[in-house]
Amino acid sequence: MSDLGCVRTSEEGVLIDIRVIPNSRNIKSTVKNTKNTAPEKIFGYDEWDMRLRVRTSAPAIKGKANKEIACIFSGIFGNCYIVSGKLSRKKTVLVPNQGIREVVGKLRWYLLTESE
Repeated sequence: MSDLGCVRTSEEGVLIDIRVIPNSRNIKSTVKNTKNTAPEKIFGYDEWDMRLRVRTSAPAIKGKANKEIACIFSGIFGNCYIVSGKLSRKKTVLVPNQGIREVVGKLRWYLLTESE
């Protein structure tokens, strides 16, 4: 078990519980900041909800946000799948063929990098 409550193991691999925040503007990693506002972070951790918050610039219409979520997680972990919550903001992403330590390590790196 990890100290990130959103990550757990299963027979198929590692599961990550996320909460999607669609239609986020001014995302740090994908959109250039042209205004005088601070860019938003893609990742955050909600200790109360015990989910990783993931911001997408795509709207939650016709699977656009799900495609962006798949792109984000595939860029970090390789093969990934949304295994539950395809029609909800609360989703579970499966990362097959990786250990929990590796997944938690990568998530922590992104959380720390974006907090700077």
